[in-house]
Amino acid sequence: MTAKPITIAAAAAVLIAQIAAPGIAHAKKGHGRPLIEKHYEFAGPVKGYSGFAGGYYCDYQRIPNRQCVVTPSGQEHCKIVSWTLKQVCY
Repeated sequence: MTAKPITIAAAAAVLIAQIAAPGIAHAKKGHGRPLIEKHYEFAGPVKGYSGFAGGYYCDYQRIPNRQCVVTPSGQEHCKIVSWTLKQVCY
């Protein structure tokens, strides 16, 4: 099962709207501009937004969420169960 394009577009729209909204508390980067970081979870790997939005540069990472099981023989077997899209704007 993969995320629908409308879901990805909605996540990107929410992120861009939050960047443009004043008065939101965020972690501060060294030079005083807020660092904005959002996480979204999807069933499969998806692309985020890379580029300028609201005066910030945004980029993304796709992070696999693994579930691991140790077998009776002591070996660990892991499989990817979902993906986290980490969108960062600075």
